[in-house]
Amino acid sequence: IDAFGNALGVSYTLERSGQRYLTVAAAAPLARIIINADEPAISIDRFGLGDAFVQPIKLGWRVGHFDVVTAYAFYAPTGKFEPRSNAGVGRGFWTNQFSLGGADYLAEDRSRRISALVSYDLNSRKRGIDLRRGNTIQVQGGAGASVRHVARVGLAGYALWQVSPDGGTELPPALRDERARVYALGPELDAVIPSMRLRVVARFEW
Repeated sequence: IDAFGNALGVSYTLERSGQRYLTVAAAAPLARIIINADEPAISIDRFGLGDAFVQPIKLGWRVGHFDVVTAYAFYAPTGKFEPRSNAGVGRGFWTNQFSLGGADYLAEDRSRRISALVSYDLNSRKRGIDLRRGNTIQVQGGAGASVRHVARVGLAGYALWQVSPDGGTELPPALRDERARVYALGPELDAVIPSMRLRVVARFEW
């Protein structure tokens, strides 16, 4: 199974008094999913726009050396979805996402940072089939230090727990009461090129 995705999106941030921020954003992935199998009938190759991501509100505050952020977003089932085969690039259901997080800059010059963001995903029933994905909690974060105030190097990671089981009459018996768990950790490089008004982030997580 191979999956490729490139997210194209826009965001806009409004700053108030240098300490309060309001951000709105939207994005959609261009994705391709390939499943190769010995049996040609179950081999799959799908390409197209995936589900749209819309974040109508994200609020941030800067208080001393702390940053705090909270947001609401949703994923709309705009991507192609095939209910019986699950072969499309879309998931076929709405997701409401609520998040809260922050960062602690451990030095007055904000050269060292530790951060975390907790998100809760509330999933609805899939379109055209009696299946419902269980809700999940995800924690993303990391820690790093600046190098000459041009680049930041450190570690990034995430963890995801499915807090309620999948449901619906179409769920295979073998999957009942099963819950997903995912963990990842790896290096991150965050560099700023002021002359080009460009920021580049490279991250690899196992």
